[in-house]
Amino acid sequence: MLQGACLRLGWEHAATQARALFERAHAVLAPQRARARWGAWAAALAAVCLYASLRESGHLVDIDAIAAATDQPTDAVVHACAAWNREPHLPRVRVSDPDLYWRRYLCYLETHPIQALAHMRRPIPWPRVHTTTEQLYQLCARYEWAGLDAQPFAYAMVMHAMEGAMERALPMRSLAEAAAPVLSCDLGDGWLLGPPRGSVATILARYAEMQKMLAVHVQRLPWVAARPVTKKERDRTRHQAPGTPRSVSRADVARYMKDAMQVAAQAPEPATRPSWTHVYGRPTKVASARALSTPAPSMAARLGLSAARIDALSEAQVDAYLFEPDEWSSYVRTPEEQARWERLKGWDVAPAVPPAEPSDAPVRKRPRIAQEKVHLTQPLDLAQQTDSAADWDEPG
Repeated sequence: MLQGACLRLGWEHAATQARALFERAHAVLAPQRARARWGAWAAALAAVCLYASLRESGHLVDIDAIAAATDQPTDAVVHACAAWNREPHLPRVRVSDPDLYWRRYLCYLETHPIQALAHMRRPIPWPRVHTTTEQLYQLCARYEWAGLDAQPFAYAMVMHAMEGAMERALPMRSLAEAAAPVLSCDLGDGWLLGPPRGSVATILARYAEMQKMLAVHVQRLPWVAARPVTKKERDRTRHQAPGTPRSVSRADVARYMKDAMQVAAQAPEPATRPSWTHVYGRPTKVASARALSTPAPSMAARLGLSAARIDALSEAQVDAYLFEPDEWSSYVRTPEEQARWERLKGWDVAPAVPPAEPSDAPVRKRPRIAQEKVHLTQPLDLAQQTDSAADWDEPG
């Protein structure tokens, strides 16, 4: 199986190394699982050995390509990788590795400039970006990120490396929104069959987590802690406790990123790899003590009433249960207070009745046409209208 998979991938020389690694891994893991030498588990383990040997040789191949070449389910190969990594005597294998993608992303960005960076006067020093990205990957490799997608992680590394090479903060949202063609690019430099994964929100989340990590390393630099304090920072930190480390901005992180990574590279690696999400991820919401406590009993439970008994109660009985004997009077006005209230509002005065018009009132000389609609039912007397109109013309 290993020989055929290497022939499909075009790396025939890797079969010998993968076979030797399989013998070593099978001798360590087989007694623990009490499995036979050949079977589905052994085939998935052989695929992991091929993946580990190819990655150790520097070939760009992902776990999806290995699963397709060995004709194994991808989930089975991923589970075999998890069992592999639990054994301390075997070399570590990263299923989700940003190292597979960041070089490809840099090559694409160098030949396809982002429109959001077209206004910059100074060109981007891509050799420095390449070096900074590699150093940043070595720093991030000290953490465990098995549950994170490698592609947005790699693109966030490239974003920070560009800021570190330029020593200035760049428009991160514009860079994240331009990531779609970068993540889906195929330069033919390896076997990367995994679909492009990573939204703008995921890229910005990985960028913010790396910002936290780099800020911690930048704050440890003595020359950063001894930098002059501006008035804005003095006003912002006026109420902080003495000894609180000074906060750094994105511009400070970009300016001192190179120094921080050089100092961090000299520190010894931790014995155990802490989880990236637990250290720099979004903190989980802690439930309040009120939410964790036992919920308070209902009013019916406190009164010892059932649903059927509540339905049979009258309004007076409900008031007797809900209110104290003298409590209801505090919500209702007494008759004296109600009378005083009506007197203040003017409600106690009866509305005045308009006087009726007397029956012998004179009739209007010129009744309104809208009230007497005789003209709508009787024909007009043009002769009479002409005579009356002539009377107005005669001089008085």
